[in-house]
Amino acid sequence: MKTKQIVIFVLFCIMFAPGKSSVAKLVVYEGDGQAYEIAEGDKTKEVAELTRNYIESKKSEDRHKVRLKNTILKAERDRSKRVDVTHVLKENIVGNNGEILKRAGDKYNPLENVTMTNLIIIDGENEDQIDWAIEKEKEFSGNTKILIAKGSTKDAKNLHGIRVYRLRDDMQEFFQITHIPCTVSQDGKELVVNEYNI
Repeated sequence: MKTKQIVIFVLFCIMFAPGKSSVAKLVVYEGDGQAYEIAEGDKTKEVAELTRNYIESKKSEDRHKVRLKNTILKAERDRSKRVDVTHVLKENIVGNNGEILKRAGDKYNPLENVTMTNLIIIDGENEDQIDWAIEKEKEFSGNTKILIAKGSTKDAKNLHGIRVYRLRDDMQEFFQITHIPCTVSQDGKELVVNEYNI
């Protein structure tokens, strides 16, 4: 049942719940004339609690899934491209003591100041690409991370025992990722994106 339907169902239960008491009582009369009350917890509260738990569990699952605005295609051939990440700053870059290091409007290439982590980007629902990424990671020297452009980070960890990260929209745009599987590595002040037909 979808979240919206569950919430509507709960509201329906609350609107038509009999009485204002939080406990429903049932009186049972035995043959000896004695009356016994059987108290039962408020079903409305139980349904509301179940709904809350369901919604929270869905939120928890959703945070592991990748959702990109732009579709990434499967690479149909091996291809390599170089990416210049120089861009115009939208705001000042300020140092620890408040000094302006770079001004808004200046051209800036972050690779002049940092060494980037090697990236392997795959379809997290494709077992061949997952196996390939595990082997490919061994070829890189230095820090390397596996990112998934499709699927769930939780599933990748549970099914294959590997730690992966989600590819975000801003990363896809910055690294100019259009096809997977691919690797991203730094070569001086440029990035090299290699696509593989797996």
